[in-house]
Amino acid sequence: GHALESRAGLGVIPHGDAVAWGIGRALELSLKLKLCEKDYKNQVFAVLKNYGWETNPVHSIMKKNNLTDSIIAQDLIEAILNC
Repeated sequence: GHALESRAGLGVIPHGDAVAWGIGRALELSLKLKLCEKDYKNQVFAVLKNYGWETNPVHSIMKKNNLTDSIIAQDLIEAILNC
């Protein structure tokens, strides 16, 4: 979430929205690493979606510059590594 805030520009995305999106990314990674169950991930995603928070792999705020998803992902990874 903090990487998203950093790259989107501070104040562009509400902190809670960025954190919710980060929770979704962490759950997807946890599922891939077999650190959580699919049912748990689905339950949390249902709550996130119920509140209107994004769960897409690439947040819509990052698509405003017409960059590819892979470039956006690389940029976010660089932000995470620099936190």
